[in-house]
Amino acid sequence: MDAPRAYSSTSWPGKPDYTLDQGRIEQNKGRGAWNQAAALALRGQEDAKKAFFNDAVRPDRAVAFALQPRPEALKTHPELDDAFKVLRRAEQYFSTRMSAASQKAALAQARAHIQKQLDAGKTGDFRESWKKPEKPKPSKSPKPEKTEPNIER
Repeated sequence: MDAPRAYSSTSWPGKPDYTLDQGRIEQNKGRGAWNQAAALALRGQEDAKKAFFNDAVRPDRAVAFALQPRPEALKTHPELDDAFKVLRRAEQYFSTRMSAASQKAALAQARAHIQKQLDAGKTGDFRESWKKPEKPKPSKSPKPEKTEPNIER
C-alpha cells in the first residue's frame, strides 16, 4: 500500500496554511463516503459533497504530525514540539506499566487524541484536554435509621 499523500494548497479559499489531505480522501472513499455524498449531490444536496472535502482540508501542521517524521515536521512547524513531547512522555509512561500489546493500543489512542486536537486547529495543552472528567462525588445524604424488625412470637 502506498504511503498517504498530501497536497498543499496555499490559496485554499479562506484557509491559509491548510492542506488538502489526499490520504484522508482515499481513506473516506474506501468507507463509501464518496459514493454516498455523490448520490446526495445528484439529488441536489450539495452539502454532503462539501462536507466530504472539508473533512480532508486540515491545518498544515496536523498533516505534518500525521505524515512526516518528527525532525522534518519540526523544521516546518516548531509549534508541534509540545505534541511530540506529550506523545513521547505517553510512550515512556506506557512502557513501564503495560504489556506490549496494550502499549501499542494506548499509544495509538494518545496519537489519535493529539491528531484530533491538531485537526481542530489547536497547538498545545494536549494533556489537559485528554484528562478524563472527574466523577461526581456521591452526596452525603442522611442514612435511614435502623429499625428493629417487628417479630412476634
